[in-house]
Amino acid sequence: LGGTGRIVGFVVVHRVLDPAFADETPLAIVHVELDGTDGEMVLTSQLQPGEWSSAAVGAPVSVRFTRVREGLTLPTFTIQNEPQEAHHVLD
Repeated sequence: LGGTGRIVGFVVVHRVLDPAFADETPLAIVHVELDGTDGEMVLTSQLQPGEWSSAAVGAPVSVRFTRVREGLTLPTFTIQNEPQEAHHVLD
């Protein structure tokens, strides 16, 4: 797979229950339908820090692998550009 896809759903987290994550909010948790899978593969992950306000259904994204700690790397996504038909998050 090419590591690209489109956001098919998302939620923006503004408040955390654990103070250890306070520096990470707000953040967007996204459902991404991966290109080349005919809609059969959807990943749930987060957008890169600071991109939460660009989260939109239909927005094209690409994968980035983020090292969380030694021995743990997770896929996250970054917005590529915004299609005009995207539905934006409201503040």
